[in-house]
Order: sequence, then C-alpha cells, then structure tokens
Amino acid sequence: MAVPTTCSPCGGRKVKRDGGAVELKARWKDDELVLESEREEGPPVVTTYRVTSDRQELHVTSRAEGPLHDLVVRRVYEAAPPE
Repeated sequence: MAVPTTCSPCGGRKVKRDGGAVELKARWKDDELVLESEREEGPPVVTTYRVTSDRQELHVTSRAEGPLHDLVVRRVYEAAPPE
C-alpha cells in the first residue's frame, strides 16, 4: 500500500467547530497516521489510525488525558467482503 509522507489538509491549521476552534496536526509515525487535535477548551486528543498487515482491519485509538482521569477509546473496523 502506498503511503503519502505528508498530510497537507491538516498541517497545523485551526478549524472552527461547534465547540470552538480546534488546531489539527497530522503526521506519520511508522505505519500509523497520528492526528493531534487541541481545543480551546478540554484536553488534547491524539488519534492513531493503523491498518493491519493483512489489510483486513483498521484500528483507531483515541486518547485524551484529563485532570481527573484519562480516556482511551479503541475501535476496530473490519474490511467488507468483496461483492
């Protein structure tokens, strides 16, 4: 699978959302796409996207570090069978 080396749509720009401005930064770390989002209010969230070596699953992990506790959400998406 060809992997681009840059993610220009995110490149540290600020985006307005319903909850206020969000600064997005994306980078490749080995075979994972790492998206960092910092909000005007609330903890920063780091989300990683990784495709398994057999290309049958996409693993998405989001982490937010809060003042009282940390939150980690893991999602796994399976490839649809060919039609």
